[in-house]
Amino acid sequence: ILSVVRMIAKNFRVFPAGCKLNGVQCDLSNPFTEGGYANIIKGEYRGHSICVKAVRLYKAEDSTASLQVKAKEYALWAHLSHPNILTFYGVYVPPNSSYPRICLVSRWMNNGDLKSYLRKVSNSPRTLLLFDVITGLKYLHENGIIHADLKATNVLIPDIGHAVICDFGISRIKFSTTNPISTGTHNWTSPELILQHENIPSEKSDIWSFGCLCYEVLAGKEPFYCCLAYPQLFLAMMNGKNPLDASSSDTCHHLIPPCMQTLLRECWHSKPSDRPTSRDIYEQFRQLGIPDNRLPAVNDDAVLREVRKARTHVEIDYDEVQRILERVSN
Repeated sequence: ILSVVRMIAKNFRVFPAGCKLNGVQCDLSNPFTEGGYANIIKGEYRGHSICVKAVRLYKAEDSTASLQVKAKEYALWAHLSHPNILTFYGVYVPPNSSYPRICLVSRWMNNGDLKSYLRKVSNSPRTLLLFDVITGLKYLHENGIIHADLKATNVLIPDIGHAVICDFGISRIKFSTTNPISTGTHNWTSPELILQHENIPSEKSDIWSFGCLCYEVLAGKEPFYCCLAYPQLFLAMMNGKNPLDASSSDTCHHLIPPCMQTLLRECWHSKPSDRPTSRDIYEQFRQLGIPDNRLPAVNDDAVLREVRKARTHVEIDYDEVQRILERVSN
């Protein structure tokens, strides 16, 4: 069902009326940061800070592609609910825009992403943060969702200090191959996707990426940081190397406990079927029994409660629903 919903959202560029947020205040011309294809803007909704994600547009033709990208992302993201997954608030349609635009709205994170957070808070509980990530990834996999771009910059840290997974722009539904496949950021991408382009992201490629994220968090360096260009990365993978093997020295290795090095090598097994599942890794982390003095993670907050209140008066246009379903069936 989720695959069908996502296909409808992308192809017909529609979204449920209940997802639309009225009263969002933000200046799209003044981004807080610029990502790979979207700008991040700090906005406000009913007195609360929010994050507005807007795809950059350079010409009129970009508008259709932008709508399709955003439609695909919100159709998936809106159906997720977990303390370690970034909460989706809704869709913001800017008024008086030169081109049709759809922006995705979520919680504003003062701590930023995991990579920048670790720079600012060097004594942060890194293993606990990784436990948060694998907990969120297990939830995605149990619901048949492949993230496909797992890395520290796609993990955010709310004020209570738990990690939440974000950015579902290239995520996909398991077994769905109806759309062109993106495979994420090269240094975090598994060998079967780098070396064989006909392969598609899977739970096992997510596990490779999780191992790379662990390396990034514990060693403080990007995976395959010694590979300064894509051909070097390709050659390293051709030779069966993983981020630990590809390191130019042992300077990073002492930062990674032996038990974690063992786990990372399991995540980086050259044969995808021999890699552990997200549940296997979750159980390994749980059995470590690491004390956690943080406040409990929740996927509810003041903004979400305001959003839910606003959704109680949504009316369904059944004629429009029928027209869309008829177009899909044809």
